[in-house]
Amino acid sequence: KDTNEIAHELINKFGSFSGVLEADYAALKNTKNMTKNAALLIRLVSDVARLYYVDKLSKNEVFNTRKKVGKYLFQKYLGISEETVYLLLFDKHDHIINCVTLSTGTHSASEVNIKKIVKLANMSNVSKVAISHNHPDNSGISSNDLITYNRLVYHLNTVGIDLYDSYIITSKKAISTYETANALNKQKKE
Repeated sequence: KDTNEIAHELINKFGSFSGVLEADYAALKNTKNMTKNAALLIRLVSDVARLYYVDKLSKNEVFNTRKKVGKYLFQKYLGISEETVYLLLFDKHDHIINCVTLSTGTHSASEVNIKKIVKLANMSNVSKVAISHNHPDNSGISSNDLITYNRLVYHLNTVGIDLYDSYIITSKKAISTYETANALNKQKKE
């Protein structure tokens, strides 16, 4: 059937082509003349594109700067509307060994289980990890994020693992908790 009318309706409803691809399945399905299968296909296109890009980016890449790690993690969150926590495990040459989904929460909260992170990192026999979670509401780093970051640094250090960084992901950027904490400490000293 002619999908031109549906395409215009979707773009009007979600604001742009990328907005359509990032739309929630239920919202897509509830659009006039959309079928369940069409809504599912649109969601799958977004998910497959994200997985392809992240996989392509990580092959043989050396993640030796906070900017590179932040860019990688930013791509992991494209199209994800609920808070999700990822743990990146690195080998000694700064290659990503694995990216583990630790938890998925709601639109405004997710669990960061420090014991689980330490256990998983220790069992993986790595010396460096990074962690991230997104803020779908686009808020920046909160005081709870800084407290969790400091607790993670402490607990990982007790087993000889370096927390390279913790990132907060918004729709526009990856924010380094390490850099934010250092800037705040510098301001306190001045």
